Amino acid sequence: MNQKWINIASGKLNKERLPCQTVILDFYIQYPKDKLSRIAIEERDEQFHVIQWQVKMVGKETDLVKKVQLVTEHEWEAKEKIEELSTCLELEQWLCINEETFTVYDVDKAFDKHFGTYCECISVSEYLMRRGAGGHCKIRQIPKGFFCVMTIDPVGTVRLKTRGCRDIVAPASIGVVYDPVFRLPGTKGFAAEGVFDGTRFYMTDVLYVGSDWVNHQDFEQREGLWLAYVSKNNLGNSHMLKQHDVKKSAISALLNDKVCSLMVYDEKGRVAIGEYAPKQVNVGGEKNKILYDDSFKKLGVIREPGGLDLAYKTFECLHLNTGNLGLEG
Repeated sequence: MNQKWINIASGKLNKERLPCQTVILDFYIQYPKDKLSRIAIEERDEQFHVIQWQVKMVGKETDLVKKVQLVTEHEWEAKEKIEELSTCLELEQWLCINEETFTVYDVDKAFDKHFGTYCECISVSEYLMRRGAGGHCKIRQIPKGFFCVMTIDPVGTVRLKTRGCRDIVAPASIGVVYDPVFRLPGTKGFAAEGVFDGTRFYMTDVLYVGSDWVNHQDFEQREGLWLAYVSKNNLGNSHMLKQHDVKKSAISALLNDKVCSLMVYDEKGRVAIGEYAPKQVNVGGEKNKILYDDSFKKLGVIREPGGLDLAYKTFECLHLNTGNLGLEG
């Protein structure tokens, strides 16, 4: 058994892996050439899809072929098809080397059911008056955009959730960035909070990673868990905004034309602050998303999320409490 080749082929198959896959079977055959076949049942749109992939050697490269074997509304039919395909492979002397079963967990629906978003953002002067100018704190510089929660459901759809409005289906480029996290074996979904600038999602905190909600942990634990997770799985961490230590009295000097607000972490918790009291932003509508400020002045129409202009100084955030990411469960 060529274990090194199996690991390479499994890595290629894992790029096709989705958390909606409830059954996964891997079969290997070495003669005349190394081949790996994966059969899986995917639950999506109240249907069961039986899908088979095969990886084989072509010279020094690997070739991946995908085939949908069955689409049915009945789980028992999908399981029968899996047994049929498995039996055929075993009769051809394929060896079963991996068998996994899962239950689907929809992070997107769970968020909608258990959590709400609340908005709070204060000015620099109000922050310094409330918390005092002395001492140190940790900050993240926040780009212009609006604050939201990003969720990825079991079939890979990325949504951005803002206060008091419909979800926005994010640009495909956001999903590509988080694909390596989302497709790891054992992952059931992903959720994070951050800022969307019309094109990119800048992550400030992780909410759900792997198969667990981590919002009940304090900030230091959450960030440590996330950094350990990306390090263990050799993932990039470029999508998380960096943290810096500063004096509280220096906060007002940090805001400039490129930074809309700051996420500040201190001994009393964390809060988002702006150069002045920011306006609230609402996004709504079905066909076109329409952006308004708190005086109901129309700021623009979004026909596609990537075309959104957020050049003005406005910031929307969740109500931020220590330890729970501002989410009330």
